[in-house]
Amino acid sequence: MIEERFFEDYVVGAERRTAGRTITEADIVLHAGQTDDFYPHHMDAVWCATQDIGQRIAHGTLIFSVSIGMTSGVMNPRAISYE
Repeated sequence: MIEERFFEDYVVGAERRTAGRTITEADIVLHAGQTDDFYPHHMDAVWCATQDIGQRIAHGTLIFSVSIGMTSGVMNPRAISYE
């Protein structure tokens, strides 16, 4: 059984572990299309290679969305049974 927690039960530094997931090129392209965020930081590998980080950066909103999806069952294990 998964322990049910409420917002006030969480403390700074609390962790929640999930199985890993690789963010792929398809994820980045699909997210760009859904959000209309085609900034070169996310889409242009050639330009990004000339910048300090050296590679494209996944959208912050993409990472947030995936992380919520991966932990939603832990946050509310009964959510999928609600109609």
